[in-house]
Amino acid sequence: MADAPAAGLPLVSVVVPTLNRPHLLTLTLASILEQDYPNLEVIVIDAGSGQDTLTLLESYGDRITWRSRPDRGAFDAIND
Repeated sequence: MADAPAAGLPLVSVVVPTLNRPHLLTLTLASILEQDYPNLEVIVIDAGSGQDTLTLLESYGDRITWRSRPDRGAFDAIND
């Protein structure tokens, strides 16, 4: 991800719903963050996972935005 938004390029937001799948989340986030598009934001919506997932999310620092709270499934998470 770029440090500053690229002039003239639209912001692309990738929303990732998750629940207790840290091994899949690692692969997903790696794939997204390896893209070379300079104006990208990653938002992870966690449905209340355990500590393994929360520790993983925290490890990404400011490269992603995330929140964790119970929801009613993937569609609910994306529409939040």
